[in-house]
Amino acid sequence: MFVFGPLFGGLGLAMARDFRGFTEWHVRKTMQMMRPAEGPLSRVPPWKQLLRMPLEDRIQQQIKAERRMGVVFASLGGLMMLGGVVVFLAWLL
Repeated sequence: MFVFGPLFGGLGLAMARDFRGFTEWHVRKTMQMMRPAEGPLSRVPPWKQLLRMPLEDRIQQQIKAERRMGVVFASLGGLMMLGGVVVFLAWLL
């Protein structure tokens, strides 16, 4: 918990606050990596509408979703660190 708590918290804060463009960089790299899969996915109904949107709109939509996810990761990291402190204190007693 002492390792994963700060890791989750730091990564979550970086995503939620868009630290030095981290979230945008991550979304653009992910979109670039998924570009070969867009052809086959463009025929599947759930993704057909999404892939018809302009790329910049999809990127902005994904950035918003990833920033919300960053808040969850940061909260989870804080809870994990708190849990680690509680477990450590219980072990001492």
